[in-house]
Amino acid sequence: MCGIAGAFLSFSNASALTLVQNIVRSQFARGPDHQEIHVRREKDLTLILGHNRLNIIDLTSNANQPMWKNDPELGIVFNGEIYNYIELRDELIHLGHTFKTRSDTEVILESFKEWGMDAINRFNGMFAFALYDENRRRLWLVRDRFGVKPLYYILNGSSLFFASTCTTMAQHFNLDPNLDYVVRGIRKWVYEDDLETSPYFGLNSLRQGHCLEVSFEENGRLSVCDFQYYDLQKQIFLLQEQQAGKPASYLQENIQEILESSIRLRLRSDVPVGIALSGGLDSSTIAALVARERTNVVAFSFGSPSDRGSEGLLVDKLSKQLNIEIEFINPSLSELKSALDKTLAVQEAPFPGASVIAQYLVFERAKERGVKVLLGGQGGDELFLGYRKFQLFFLGHLLHHHKYLKSLREIASLVPTMVQELPHLSQFWEQRMRYRGKGMETIFNDVRTDDLDLNCKHDLPFWFRQLADVTKISLPTLLRYEDRNSMGHSVESRLPFLDFRLVEAALALPTALKLRNGVNKWVLRQVMKEHLPKEICFARYRSGFDVPQARWIKQGLGEHIRTKIKERGENKSGFIPTETEIDRLFSNQQFVQREATFGEAISTLWLESTTKEEFDA
Repeated sequence: MCGIAGAFLSFSNASALTLVQNIVRSQFARGPDHQEIHVRREKDLTLILGHNRLNIIDLTSNANQPMWKNDPELGIVFNGEIYNYIELRDELIHLGHTFKTRSDTEVILESFKEWGMDAINRFNGMFAFALYDENRRRLWLVRDRFGVKPLYYILNGSSLFFASTCTTMAQHFNLDPNLDYVVRGIRKWVYEDDLETSPYFGLNSLRQGHCLEVSFEENGRLSVCDFQYYDLQKQIFLLQEQQAGKPASYLQENIQEILESSIRLRLRSDVPVGIALSGGLDSSTIAALVARERTNVVAFSFGSPSDRGSEGLLVDKLSKQLNIEIEFINPSLSELKSALDKTLAVQEAPFPGASVIAQYLVFERAKERGVKVLLGGQGGDELFLGYRKFQLFFLGHLLHHHKYLKSLREIASLVPTMVQELPHLSQFWEQRMRYRGKGMETIFNDVRTDDLDLNCKHDLPFWFRQLADVTKISLPTLLRYEDRNSMGHSVESRLPFLDFRLVEAALALPTALKLRNGVNKWVLRQVMKEHLPKEICFARYRSGFDVPQARWIKQGLGEHIRTKIKERGENKSGFIPTETEIDRLFSNQQFVQREATFGEAISTLWLESTTKEEFDA
């Protein structure tokens, strides 16, 4: 887990080196253990590779980057982890390859020497890397299957720049903030997607499961080819064909085997590993399976056992049952204020709710405890129909296909869930606007955004809606929060549910194994029923890093946000309302009653910071 940066030019340019140096400097938190920049010049081209290293695998200096291998001359800067690097390394040694390090970085280089671009599909991990072949004068930018790790780039006719972060490049090239990105996030809670969308106009985000191949033409211009190396939809179709006719017991055992394998792979580390834990099924599943593999495990949970508004009591019970140490994060108001400002800095973009701040504080505590790797439950809701919306979508799907008796049974089965969720019904009612027309109403009414439809298309197989969540509606945005918050504290976040084998297997399952009798995540609950307390394994509610946002606003967080907005008095960006409007638009009442208000306020702060450079990551 690191930060990468670089440039590929048809000429020698001192400002290009300065930019890469500035990016590496700004990405210090992503890799504080080692920073290095290599410049390679030929008559008509210049390659600059920069790297920030966070030591996780092979802590020696031999594994520092940029890393080069001779015959042929290959160079790489790599961000992420290849979890199956040991198996690949053994296979490559059997094929005659030799290694100087124990790192997964060298495994990538040797894999490309052996299998070329086909090597990418052999990698089980999260990754964003730039690989250069000096003999072919060709550079590849590669991003993992689901976009866990970020990679931004700017391309013109004769130069390419890339980095793990976006702010320094945006400032260098004087790019305008992308208002479509900002406003869609407020209206729909969707920032990232499966396109090249980024927080700035003119800055591209390499698409998940894609590779950008860059080479030189005779006229000195860059030739670029963007191709997709991974197609999740195609893989699901193939797996469904293979699983046709298999009994439910076989499919359940397969899910369990892949999940346990995913956990074991993600426990490979030369530094301490911990767990990000809530009272929900997904992170509790991770904790239970980790506890079977490791002792002396520490978990980090937002909340407190004494706070009935949090999942602290359940987490405390689980930690005792699993014999794992638990660190609770229960911030004071002053800590919340400070964390809000810092979260906005590391996110490099707006966010719609205070749960992102809570996540930031969890990674902060992990860093304070010296834990460099955290395993988390991100992705479980997308894979196993965990969100409430899926139950409503499924009901609509049944009605669309005239399955009225089954629809009545589904409605009846939802009653216990609705009873459990009564305290949140008003919140759910307001959030329904995300699924209608333009989405939630916002003060940025003059900005037109794309017509992203969050609803379920009932003429398609039901799992297509899950596919949309994984590729563009839900997961990409959540992964942005996860990556920026973790790397802002030099902590690596590993997500076992996003092992590509598990994603494919889960989405290929029949719906009845994921949603049965009003109970979501059915197959996961069956796998874990012997390992988790019943209060967690069969809970009707959904839990995560839920936070008492309304209480925080009333206690002083609302006033802090209003004060921060008013401090942007020069209004260079043109997005700051008058003080009277600030007090009205962002009053405590508005924060509590309108879901969009928090996102509007954070967006206002971010838009102004893109001009005033108020925040320092």
